[in-house]
Amino acid sequence: MLMMPIIVLFFMENGLTMTNIFVLQSLFSVAVIVFEIPSGYFADRYGRKRALVLGSVLGFISFAIYAVAGGFWEILAAELVMGIGFAFISGADSALLYDSLQEIGEVDTYKRREGIIVSVYTFSEAAASVLGGFIALISLRAPFVAQAVVMFFLIPVALSLKEPVRALASPESKMWTMRAIIAHTLRHNAVLKWLIIFYGIITTAGLVAVWIRQPYMEQAGIPLEYFGFIWAALMLTVSIATLSADYVERRIGRWNSLGLLIILATVGYFLLATTVVWWLVPAMLFFSIARGFVEPIIKEYVQHHATSDVRATVLSIKGFVARGFFAVMGPIAGWMVDAYSLQFALLASGVGFLIAGIAALYVLRVSEKRIEVAAAAQI
Repeated sequence: MLMMPIIVLFFMENGLTMTNIFVLQSLFSVAVIVFEIPSGYFADRYGRKRALVLGSVLGFISFAIYAVAGGFWEILAAELVMGIGFAFISGADSALLYDSLQEIGEVDTYKRREGIIVSVYTFSEAAASVLGGFIALISLRAPFVAQAVVMFFLIPVALSLKEPVRALASPESKMWTMRAIIAHTLRHNAVLKWLIIFYGIITTAGLVAVWIRQPYMEQAGIPLEYFGFIWAALMLTVSIATLSADYVERRIGRWNSLGLLIILATVGYFLLATTVVWWLVPAMLFFSIARGFVEPIIKEYVQHHATSDVRATVLSIKGFVARGFFAVMGPIAGWMVDAYSLQFALLASGVGFLIAGIAALYVLRVSEKRIEVAAAAQI
């Protein structure tokens, strides 16, 4: 992700306001939303490897478009293609990992291995951030050109993967139609539903922060050449947090870990909202720690409640909900920045995510207690 340290600046250079930028990201999320669950069902029905190959091809095409884009509509085209590609990868990758570990009898190591994967790609993004920051000194478009080249090599990597033996979603079985899986996940399984909603809130808090922190650094007067190093530090923090997630959860327990996620996802908003100065930039590390913890912890809980034949679809529903939340909240945050101020947007977002996170965690806890009581009564 060579372009991430300067992507907001690139958007602004091409005439986009903060409202435009968040609308753009909202439409990206809509593209993901539209294809998220169908792509997960495609992965369950026709194979996770095929879904990953298709997603990789679309990812390359999207950055090829980005490399020549010069305005809102061209950038939107790149974002929509990228969103579809992202949808085909999202869920299929983790399902492939889980089923592979299940096949070799090492499914209990899933959380640790998921953490290693997140750590590897965040280390990669950290290194790319530094390199991308220097490439941006040539021009803000140069990192996108370089990224298109990088994305091309994702295709042969996807082709090299091996599909594990697993149960397949049957097209004849009414039970496992896409509609039935969605109903089971979001209506009949209360714990899974509220776990996914909680994940969506924490993820949305992190996504909004991603698109606000570059304008914050610019207003704080940080030179462009340092953007890459700051982004790299944030990515390294994600990596370290991911590797620590399993240890932390074992030490403090499941519910304390989920509560900690709420604190980490919101405290940075309140600190950054106080004033716009360079020495508060380290407060962005809280967002990175939350991002590092949320994936391995929540994904394991979700996978625990899903069977192999529908696992990619359920994971896609998780992504569907998270992107749906961001599609709504993103433009609101961008509008608050343009209409009021960056600090107002930070404070309002922090309050909103804190209240929503606490409410979702409370209902999740109540739902699980009800299931435990019902199970005990049957015994």
